[in-house]
Amino acid sequence: MPYDENFFAEADANTTLCRISDGSDVEMPLKTYEAEALSAVFTVDVDAARKLIPVQDLKLCRVSPDRALAALQFMDYRGKNIDRYQEVVVLLFVHKSPLVDIAPVSTFFTESLPGMGYFIVHIGVSGDQARRVGWDILGFPKFLAEISVVGDEQQVSGKAHKAGKSIFSLDIQKPPGYADQRQDFSCYTIDPDSNRLYTIPYQYWASRGLVEGASSATLTLGDHEIADEIRALGLSEEALFAQHVPNYALISNFPSERRSIGDWRDTRGVYREVALAKAGKLRGPAEYVVLDAPLPVAAGAET
Repeated sequence: MPYDENFFAEADANTTLCRISDGSDVEMPLKTYEAEALSAVFTVDVDAARKLIPVQDLKLCRVSPDRALAALQFMDYRGKNIDRYQEVVVLLFVHKSPLVDIAPVSTFFTESLPGMGYFIVHIGVSGDQARRVGWDILGFPKFLAEISVVGDEQQVSGKAHKAGKSIFSLDIQKPPGYADQRQDFSCYTIDPDSNRLYTIPYQYWASRGLVEGASSATLTLGDHEIADEIRALGLSEEALFAQHVPNYALISNFPSERRSIGDWRDTRGVYREVALAKAGKLRGPAEYVVLDAPLPVAAGAET
């Protein structure tokens, strides 16, 4: 295991039981004990990416004035305090530093910048329980998809399909070696129901390896609408580098902030789909039932 025995100590001591919209109970924070991930980092058009972020203080990590960092990744959550599932994510690298917003300085110091984290562009899961936890508690616009993560001695691959159409597939070369990494970061997501920007703190401990250069990853975008929306970001033809994480531990906390974004609306297809589904079938994220404690969001977090 990539973590020591104290990694989950605080989360274990502050467990809250929540009832989600299908009537089942889940423990928060979410705790991942065993998982695998593969990802590839590309550049995208700054203007296209900026249009997806509704606030100015959340800044893109840029490699040049007109190119920002994005990642496409797959995860297989094999051991977690909810049912096993696979996940596919498209994200943008972001930060909140008021000083270091100079390309490519923000890229060099990405992991140490204030507010460092990832803005969720798309997120799909293979299991309904994972989808509902995302919808009900974390504000993630999760959609159901058919997702696979497989590997051999040379490479690791992920594939995602929805409604019989391909979203994308990703093949990465396995790195020559791995090193442990401990990191705290935030994920930023727009909840389609409340139209608020959620900030979700994470703690992460992993064994990871990197492969640099164009040959590190092969991406094939599919024929689904989501693939078209990825293309609209102006994705670079080649990856900067790929990452394989054969095992990691993760703590997913309650949102630390739910920030109003006023009349701003994300018009992309998945957001429309999720908003309509939630309006007809599910309670909003602020309406899940906390069974053994008050809603654990800091005072002033609702803005």
